[in-house]
Amino acid sequence: MRALRRRGAALGLALTLGAGCRGEPAPAEVPAPTSAGTAAPQGSAGAGDELGRARRARDGSLRYADEVVHDNPAAAAEILRRLEREHDAEVRAALVRALPATGGTWLEAVRQRLAREPDAGVRRAMVALAPRAPAGQGDELVLAGVDDGAASVRAEAALSAGSLAPLSAQLATRLVALLGDRDAPVRAAAARSLGIGAWGQAFEPVAALLSDPEPFVRLEAVRALGRLDRARAAGLEALRALVRDPDATVARAAARLLDAASR
Repeated sequence: MRALRRRGAALGLALTLGAGCRGEPAPAEVPAPTSAGTAAPQGSAGAGDELGRARRARDGSLRYADEVVHDNPAAAAEILRRLEREHDAEVRAALVRALPATGGTWLEAVRQRLAREPDAGVRRAMVALAPRAPAGQGDELVLAGVDDGAASVRAEAALSAGSLAPLSAQLATRLVALLGDRDAPVRAAAARSLGIGAWGQAFEPVAALLSDPEPFVRLEAVRALGRLDRARAAGLEALRALVRDPDATVARAAARLLDAASR
């Protein structure tokens, strides 16, 4: 899963969408703001008021210390309570990111909160929990995210779907619809996840993205087609034309696919 994220970042997706929720640096010792604008208490390991303060990571996001939340189901309950009363969206996002490490029960509460969460950044953090949901239950968060009004949330949902393969028919159908999204990062993420999920019915709509105006979308289309049906992809004139693409990364990807298909 982390390797998937790193490859997405290399394409420019992470830069377009903002910092992701996994595989980031350890937090630095910087007090987090509370909704009142003051530093939260330090606290110690445990639940209740001992959940303590979030810390500022080197990427600028807020995180709760692993030693406080890790394998601490009681902390999950406290995080969910704080989530309901916290006014600062940045702190709410930090609370959401801390949930999976607790080992507690959180999916249903997050799903309900997602439907009424006003901040797109917090909704995105919630959708990003899908790959860490109990087996077979992450689809609910992704399906809620793909219909979100914020492009960053839709893109996070589409990207997270790749970690839920094999794709359900319902999820794959929604990803195919996102191939026509007005925002390029959403289109790229949808193509990527459909390729990873090996959803063969997506071949033609993904192939249409070979002429997308954004090079990172074309790149994801090439890679997805190679996963879906390499031999069929090699027969596409649009793919063969990409070996002369002005973007060198796209051109190399097209050439590699054609070479692999010829063996």
